[in-house]
Amino acid sequence: MSDNEAEEQEQQEVAKIGIEGKEIPLTSLSPQQLVQLRQQLTVEINQLSQNLSNLNDAAARFQGSEECVSLAAKSEEKTPMLVPLCGSVYVDGYTTKQNDLLVDVGTGYYCQKSHEATVGFLSEKRTQITENCRQIESAIKQKKEVLMQLMQVLGPMEAQAKAQQATAAQAAA
Repeated sequence: MSDNEAEEQEQQEVAKIGIEGKEIPLTSLSPQQLVQLRQQLTVEINQLSQNLSNLNDAAARFQGSEECVSLAAKSEEKTPMLVPLCGSVYVDGYTTKQNDLLVDVGTGYYCQKSHEATVGFLSEKRTQITENCRQIESAIKQKKEVLMQLMQVLGPMEAQAKAQQATAAQAAA
């Protein structure tokens, strides 16, 4: 047995999937099960990547909101500005008291908060989102590692199946 074959055999013995304590070796699964698992992992990785992108966008919006609050605090009273009613409609407005801000706290609820409380709220939300991003990145990394192990197990199986089909086709001809 060559060194390369010994390494492959060792990797196959180590490659397992499941929750700790209830793991099963990938080599015990049939090729059809491995293909289904590969498809499932690919879908999950794509969905998690999309969720990560959305969360990163949300974190950037909170960061932008923090910057706007800081700029608004520096502006003078009665400074003209555009006020967004929705994503594409803005109306003319002007600043009023510097320390009182109307904050959207979610699901259509608004609270009046001081400048410091608003910055704290936005910072806390951004921190929560950033932590969620880290968790999702970790999950994506784990799933990619499992997918790579799966491909190491599935690759030789697929090659062997193709070789058997080719010899069967030659024998039939």
